[in-house]
Amino acid sequence: MRRRAESQQLGRSDSGSLATGTKPVVGFRAHSPDHRRHNVSVSAIAAFFALALGCVTLVLGQGGSLESRLWMAALSSVAIGGGCFALVRPLARAEGGPLLARLGPATVVLYTLSFGVFGLAWLAPQKGSAQVIDPGQIPGGMAMSMIGLIALTIGYMAGPLRGVIRGAKRLVSNVFPLGPWSLRVPSIAVLLYLVGTGARLLRLGTGQYGYLQDAAQALSSPSSTGQLLSLLESLTTIALVVAAIDCFMLHRSTTSRIVLIGLLVPEISISLASASKERTLFTILTVALVKVFVGHRTRVVTIVVAAVLVSLLFPFVSDYRQTLNSSRNGQVALTTALEQIPSVLSLTADKATVKSLLIDGPSAVARRVRLVDNVALVRQKTPGAIAYLPWTQLVTGPLVASVPRAVWPSKPTITTGRDFAQDYYELPPSVFSANAVTIPGDLYRHGGLVPLALGMVLLGLLLRSFELSLSPSRDPRHLIIYVPVFLHLIKLENDVTTFAVGLVQLLLFSALTSWLVFARRAPSSLPGTLRSTNNAHRRALARGSR
Repeated sequence: MRRRAESQQLGRSDSGSLATGTKPVVGFRAHSPDHRRHNVSVSAIAAFFALALGCVTLVLGQGGSLESRLWMAALSSVAIGGGCFALVRPLARAEGGPLLARLGPATVVLYTLSFGVFGLAWLAPQKGSAQVIDPGQIPGGMAMSMIGLIALTIGYMAGPLRGVIRGAKRLVSNVFPLGPWSLRVPSIAVLLYLVGTGARLLRLGTGQYGYLQDAAQALSSPSSTGQLLSLLESLTTIALVVAAIDCFMLHRSTTSRIVLIGLLVPEISISLASASKERTLFTILTVALVKVFVGHRTRVVTIVVAAVLVSLLFPFVSDYRQTLNSSRNGQVALTTALEQIPSVLSLTADKATVKSLLIDGPSAVARRVRLVDNVALVRQKTPGAIAYLPWTQLVTGPLVASVPRAVWPSKPTITTGRDFAQDYYELPPSVFSANAVTIPGDLYRHGGLVPLALGMVLLGLLLRSFELSLSPSRDPRHLIIYVPVFLHLIKLENDVTTFAVGLVQLLLFSALTSWLVFARRAPSSLPGTLRSTNNAHRRALARGSR
């Protein structure tokens, strides 16, 4: 009876406020320790059988035709991915928030699809640069990738040392101290976005911005301010996070909605103009992550509309890139790119059919997300045709890349993606293109299975450490760090150097920016809408958790 009374008292507690920075009880549900242990035991048993089934299927599927091997490897990927998901799910759920918005489950699902299930695309003939890959290597690439997924799950479950987590949480508490808080300036999101847009325009001016850049110029004379401008450009993502927090949780006013839409529309437009599918999707995902973490449910209609838009996005970008290439002479001006958008949109809409929306669009998404091809190609050519790279490069590479060019003007240009395209995909030097190396592929080409297994264990430790250090479901201020880093960590197509340097820079920069965004306030100085946010917000979260 006493335990039940304490649980009910916690569930009714109205002390604290998200608007004032204290930690409310989010979606509290009283479960006995025996009940929690039972759930963990069931998940562990299910995971054990799934992993065992996946490994047995992987071994038995080595013989036979290519079609049967592909199907067996795909089934094995599903079983192993399901087992890993069952293991990480209880740990991620204990931290609160939507399950697939947590790094562990999200990474396992995306990894299983990218490096496993989508390998079934090789049941059909491949075109373009993929013809370099021996189809017989794809099942082996899927198997090797699943070894990496198991290693990642082991690292995630092991977790970091308690002292490391205590230190990380102490650091986070210094960045986001408890007590009354609000936005430092009501229009801070707009100001951040303007600074990020200015950095983007400067990159355009130097000819080193995404698909619109002159690739030859970017490689021959890299800008000394490129890293700084790239960091400042990430302020556009942080500005969207701040505007979404203000719109969905703080003021929730007409003005805050106008500001969010006013930032979202130009950001999507610029992403489309730069022919970046990833940037467009991540822009939408940024707002969606904030929305679900502050307790707003995602409606089925919203999911359907988003799926249709994504199905249209991929053919649009393909048509748009062809249009830009036909008129390309070095760098493409932003004004020229923007002028082409209406006509290409009209062309894409005219070609849209039920088949293109339900089959062609999802197939294009699967091709873009599919990364097992690159792992299979590394396995095919390393170490037979291309020798292993020294494993020490996994340490020295990020150290070299992290030094600003302004400090080291003669620093070697980092061209890992282009070198990979030339060495593995056999593209001529005259073609300025880059291919995804991928984290598991880059680890394998630096020494084989041992660096792959150790590196993926460390990646799992990193994901778990990040999740334990931040609590965006309890303190939405953490979203200013969580969202940009989440979007970076789920990009497993990067090489290790790019991945590591980008992560450190994002962590430091977003933490610094948080000081500009949030300020401590006396409770009496907060508007009435902010003081009353906690009760309505927590009731919405509690309803969503039932």
